[in-house]
Amino acid sequence: MDGFEKTLPAPRKTAGRRAAKPASSAVVPDRGIGNRLGRAERAFRYKLQDLLAAHDVTASQWLHLRALSEEDGLTQTELSQRLGIEKASSTAVLATLEARKFVRRVRNVSDRRKANLFLTDSGAMFLAQLFPCAVTVNDVAKRGLSQAELVVFLHVLETMTENLLSSRRTNRQIG
Repeated sequence: MDGFEKTLPAPRKTAGRRAAKPASSAVVPDRGIGNRLGRAERAFRYKLQDLLAAHDVTASQWLHLRALSEEDGLTQTELSQRLGIEKASSTAVLATLEARKFVRRVRNVSDRRKANLFLTDSGAMFLAQLFPCAVTVNDVAKRGLSQAELVVFLHVLETMTENLLSSRRTNRQIG
C-alpha cells in the first residue's frame, strides 16, 4: 500500500459528549478537503507516471510539453507560472526535453535576456503518443461515476478553485 492510501484519521471525540449523528448517510467533512484533493492528485500522478514510464518520460515532462502545446512561445518563467511550479524546477525538465529535441529555445527579439520555448515537430508527435495515457488515467478515475456526478464534481471543483484564487488575489491587494 502506498503512503497516500492511508485513510484520514478518525474525528476527535469531545470529552463527555457524543458526536452528533449526520442527518443523512452522506457525511460532509468540515475539514480534510485539501487532504483529499492532495491524495487524489497524487493518485492521478502515480497512475499517469506508471503509464508514461513506457514512453521514457516523466509526468513533469508531460506537463511541460502539454502546456507548450496549448501556448507555444512562453518564457521559462511564464511556463513555470502556468504549471504552478518554481522556475528552477523547470530548468532540468526543459534541459532534458531540449536534449531530446522536443523543445527549442529561441532568444526573445525584444528582450535578449529571455528565451521563448517552442514545441518542435518531433515534440508534438511525441506528445500525441502520450495523450492516450492521460485519457486512460481519466477513464480509470471516472469508473463508477455517472455523467451527472461528473458534471457536479467538476462544477464544485471549479468553484472551489475560483474561490481560493479569488481569495488569494484579494489577500495580495490588501497586503
